[in-house]
Amino acid sequence: MPDALIVRCACGWQTSGIEDAVVEATMAHGLRVHDMAATRDQVLAMAIPAVGPTLTPGSPGIAPMDADRPDVDRPDVDRPDADRRPTGGR
Repeated sequence: MPDALIVRCACGWQTSGIEDAVVEATMAHGLRVHDMAATRDQVLAMAIPAVGPTLTPGSPGIAPMDADRPDVDRPDVDRPDADRRPTGGR
C-alpha cells in the first residue's frame, strides 16, 4: 500500500491520502479557494507523512472535496489557529 500524506493549508483546510489524491485535492483547493496555482513539486514539498488513519473520499469525516465547502463544519482540531483550551467545566 502506498504511503499516505497530509497537506494542511494556512486557511485550516487539510487533506490526506495517497500521493496522487493529495496532490490533486491540494492543487484544486489552491485554485478554487485562493486563486493560486501550485505545481506537484510544491505540493509535495509541503506534505508530511500521515500517521494513523487518513481521510479519503468516501470515508467518514472530512473528505478532500468537502473541506472546501463553507457549509461543512470542520472540527477545531483541523484548524492550526484553533484555541486548544478546554471549554465548559468549572
